[in-house]
Amino acid sequence: SMSANGSQSPSVLNHNQEIPVETDWVFGLKVALALIMGCFFVYMDCVMLYTFYKKDAFQENSCYILFAHMLFNDGIHLFTCVLLYILAICYLYIPKALCAAIVVTSSSTFNMPLILATMALECYLAICLPLRHIEICTARRTTGVLWVIWFLGSFSCLVDLFATLVVDFLAFFRTKVFCTREVLIRTMWQADMRLYLSLVYFVSVGAVIFYTYIRIMLQAHSVAVNKASASKARRTVLLHTFQLMLCMAAFVYPVTEALLQAIDTAFFIHIRYLNFLVLVILPRCLSSVIYGLRDQAFKHAFKNYFTCATKKVHPFIELH
Repeated sequence: SMSANGSQSPSVLNHNQEIPVETDWVFGLKVALALIMGCFFVYMDCVMLYTFYKKDAFQENSCYILFAHMLFNDGIHLFTCVLLYILAICYLYIPKALCAAIVVTSSSTFNMPLILATMALECYLAICLPLRHIEICTARRTTGVLWVIWFLGSFSCLVDLFATLVVDFLAFFRTKVFCTREVLIRTMWQADMRLYLSLVYFVSVGAVIFYTYIRIMLQAHSVAVNKASASKARRTVLLHTFQLMLCMAAFVYPVTEALLQAIDTAFFIHIRYLNFLVLVILPRCLSSVIYGLRDQAFKHAFKNYFTCATKKVHPFIELH
């Protein structure tokens, strides 16, 4: 039902998340798995960020700066996901303003594909235009690009927040809600805007990653290029593609939930948990493993801090 001001009821736009489930030992096991998995990888991201900030060699290199922001982005996303999950399983209603703050914080979902595109371009410059790479990919310029990424990534959620405040300012601070990511979507144009922005981001990022992979692959046949570096860069861009596909799957997550609930509620309860684990938690857990532990320089320093070793580490830089 459409109201006079063009807004739709949240019940029309968003499927019902408040479905009671039987709290047996299977439910407890599933909750424990999700929470332990999320918390462990938040801890890993924190240790990796600590490793990055303890080594000046990492902070001066664009590749590691981008990686650190990917970790920070994943850490925020995992933390807010786990927090929303705890609120959901406890059926807690919280003030809408607090829920909005959590949702806006979790808007880093859009950052991931943009960071992946930037990392792919950095690989391309390092292999195909090594002299220009030194000039372009400075720490200062990389930081500037990341500010733009964070603005673009949070743009949709900030617009949703502003629209919610305009439509119902007083209720925003007075009412309590069952907190979900869709709580800020009050009108149909907001849902459409989020969909179109997602399409633009993913098509653009997919084109960038495809272009950089082809160029690196062609450059690998050149006699002037380091074969090992080109091969590593090509594998890295392929990993970016894999990560992008996982990000796209995460954006489909709310749609699949809505469709499955309409078909069968009992089946939906089990699939919803699987969706949450595979499409929301798992992709954010992979970044630290895929990128951090495959880089010998970073892995060497990370192991020292992760195991609380006292031995002083002098990282060696081996990038692409």
